[in-house]
Amino acid sequence: MIRVTHTDHRLAPEFYRQVREKFESFLGPEGATFLVPQRVDMLS
Repeated sequence: MIRVTHTDHRLAPEFYRQVREKFESFLGPEGATFLVPQRVDMLS
């Protein structure tokens, strides 16, 4: 995630634009839906 934490990513403006455009290409009419990932560790 970019610009949501204390981390300063220092992305070049052109690269930031490309990331933003790629993200926006996945948006639907209602915006974005973020799912909480589910993780299961299998011990064998």
